[in-house]
Amino acid sequence: MATHRAAWKRRLAYYLVKNMVNISLLPYQPGLLPAILQIWNAGEFGQKFPLTAGLWQQQVERDPNFRPDDFVGAFDDVGNLRGFVLIKQFRELTANPDMTAYGQLGWIAVLLVAEDWRGQGLGSQLLALAEARLCAAKLPKIVLGGNFRHFWPGVPADLPRTLDFFQKHGYNLAVDRSDAFDLRCGLTDYQPLPPPPAVANGEFYFTQGQRGQEAVILEFLAQSFPGRWRYSLTLDFAQGGDPGDVTLLKRRATVGSQPDKIEGFLQTGHQKSRIIVNSLFWYPLLGQNYGGIGPLGVSKTVRGHQLGLALVDVGVNYLIHRGVTECAIDWTDLLDFYGRLGFGVWKSFKRLSKTLQSSDMVEAARPRACKKDCSTRTSGRGDAPLTSFI
Repeated sequence: MATHRAAWKRRLAYYLVKNMVNISLLPYQPGLLPAILQIWNAGEFGQKFPLTAGLWQQQVERDPNFRPDDFVGAFDDVGNLRGFVLIKQFRELTANPDMTAYGQLGWIAVLLVAEDWRGQGLGSQLLALAEARLCAAKLPKIVLGGNFRHFWPGVPADLPRTLDFFQKHGYNLAVDRSDAFDLRCGLTDYQPLPPPPAVANGEFYFTQGQRGQEAVILEFLAQSFPGRWRYSLTLDFAQGGDPGDVTLLKRRATVGSQPDKIEGFLQTGHQKSRIIVNSLFWYPLLGQNYGGIGPLGVSKTVRGHQLGLALVDVGVNYLIHRGVTECAIDWTDLLDFYGRLGFGVWKSFKRLSKTLQSSDMVEAARPRACKKDCSTRTSGRGDAPLTSFI
């Protein structure tokens, strides 16, 4: 592995020096956040996906899988950030055996170039670097978005040039469920649903989680929804997430000495939540009284009794009681299901991926020529160039 990585570093250094002039490529430092916010929020992109400092810190700096050299920033000759790429990989496999399936994937979480530098080849350079990094980590299947602590489930469908860019670089639509959606609903005139029969007859009921119940909630997820949802909620709780924002479906115990059993969950978020839940990444677009729901899960053994829709309804009413007037749902394709409660499509995404063969390794480390003058150098701030830190 070390020999393979060293060879890759030599190839990459050669091609960067040959093809790029007056660009420094540097790893992540917390002091870069203002510059990241500036180029992210400029123009149309920032209007559609306004990034906050809190979201970046949560999704990147507080992601236990993140390492500084998962980020590469491209700086011009006066030290201005002109673009960056952020890759992700799941590194906590030993402690999370239910996450084994994710150990073979690499993700490109963000690839962004400043508006006045687009169309010059810098994006292709950064993409090639990201692919080479993931190949060196023995992660040949590369997915666009949808990583842990992600920003999007895929490529925003209303950015056609971005879709075209990735497809030209060999990325293909997912075979199954290639479309994902964020939904939105105004709650000012929301009408609660009548309880389904299984709730009306007292067999099931809904309640909010409480402090001290984190382990019980996570045990339910470990049994009914092992993997991503279990891992993500574990991390949220560890970083201050409130179990009171988790709406629970419970079955009443038939024996008095036994506890009532959790049979479903719905994560919610609102203005006072310490965690920015997935549905609220773009909360500046939702007004002051924002809230969000998801993920949602009901045990297989109790499905088919209208309990899932009722669980969503109860979670929405929980948010209404907390003053929420605009609610979002993230990363779903259940349009008809949520449509029954008034939710409609807000944002659309295309899920793409690419599998690199071993023979692609050299090409992945061979960035395309950049039309602007762009060669590796130090930034003038005493930072080492890319070829020193990879």
